[in-house]
Amino acid sequence: MELRSFTLILLIFTAVACSDEIQESTIGDKWINSDTRIILFDTLSVKSSTLKLDSLIVSGSERVLIGQYDDPVFGKVNSKSYFQFLPTRYNIDSEAKYDSIAFILRYDRYSTGDTLFSQKFLISEVTEDLKPHDQFYYNTSYYDSAPGILTAHEFAPRPRSKDSVHISLDKQFGEILFKKLQDQEITNPDRFLNRYQGLVLEPDHSGTAILAFSKNSFLRIYYTNKEELEDKEEILDLKVLPENTFHNTSAGLTKDPLPSLPIQEQSVPSSETGNLSYIQAGTGIATKIEIPHLKSLEDIEGTGSIVEAKLKFYLNTSKDRTIRPVKDSLRLFIINHRNEIIADVVGYNNQPTIANIEKKEGEFSIIRYSVPIKKFIDDKNNAYDGDDWSLLIYAPNLTSSVDAFELYGEAAAKELKMKVEITYAIYDE
Repeated sequence: MELRSFTLILLIFTAVACSDEIQESTIGDKWINSDTRIILFDTLSVKSSTLKLDSLIVSGSERVLIGQYDDPVFGKVNSKSYFQFLPTRYNIDSEAKYDSIAFILRYDRYSTGDTLFSQKFLISEVTEDLKPHDQFYYNTSYYDSAPGILTAHEFAPRPRSKDSVHISLDKQFGEILFKKLQDQEITNPDRFLNRYQGLVLEPDHSGTAILAFSKNSFLRIYYTNKEELEDKEEILDLKVLPENTFHNTSAGLTKDPLPSLPIQEQSVPSSETGNLSYIQAGTGIATKIEIPHLKSLEDIEGTGSIVEAKLKFYLNTSKDRTIRPVKDSLRLFIINHRNEIIADVVGYNNQPTIANIEKKEGEFSIIRYSVPIKKFIDDKNNAYDGDDWSLLIYAPNLTSSVDAFELYGEAAAKELKMKVEITYAIYDE
């Protein structure tokens, strides 16, 4: 009986996976009134692919992203940011004289790309009502701006510093704003926003990096008040409204192996993209993992259950680390047949399930992630629509970075291939 059962199990999983190793053991009284055989299926067949979500909600992000760089896979990655402001006060002395206006952009210490080269930002005035077209702002949200630019500012970036970027704006723009405040034409937030929707900062086409800036940035008006002995220098700050300040981020996708991606409901198999699947935060590009043959476990003779299940995959580390950082963990979601996110992947205590680095070798030239997915598999097997469920692997900081990752697929070389390991217990034959 035992030999026939083991042969059946071996045949079933040979049909659905190229199993490198099947291990068997007995754990005796761990199960009541039965000897239990534990079988490890070292490679259960998976299918990996790359897809692009239609949009990402960026409302609520604590930072904004501005810049562009040329990526060897994703093409030209570009991010521009919309800012809305309100003055901290609405009174300026009638005798005061305007001096200048500047945008003070505070670094947020995140960057991607080559920051050794100077960067150039173009600043324009937003002309469309800067409110969400829907309930949220998305990475695809777009608003009209004036045809001319207020300033083109070139600077040497220092993203890791506690410094800020000081951008002098068009003198006339600042002078008109100053005069409206001084003459009491604008005396409250509603009147201000009726006239000034905000500013948009875009990168020049020559950019080589994307930089992050804090929403604690602000506009500053410089002016002087006449005093008896000498003029006194004064400032008036216009603080950023965080709820109406966001970034629009996109990837050009003009290069192999990803010259384009279809609509969200479709994905591109890793077999068509060099046995790699791709992830990029900020642009909606993610890796989909399907596990198509779980039902085959039901064909194993005897009563059994999954004791443990792990998804394991390797990171391609051949790219420049400035555009392919190594992160300690990656996020997972559950998606349906339309590739819509329906839930986080969690454990039995409802804790988030994260793919963590399990193995590093050779100065990080080989990096393997491992993530427990037993609860996902159990829920998938028990849910009425579970057959339609797949996993989606995404980057951390998915709405506030452009971090990118390349994962080896199921058809990669044996030592790098993506796989699911199942530990299966048979305890009643």
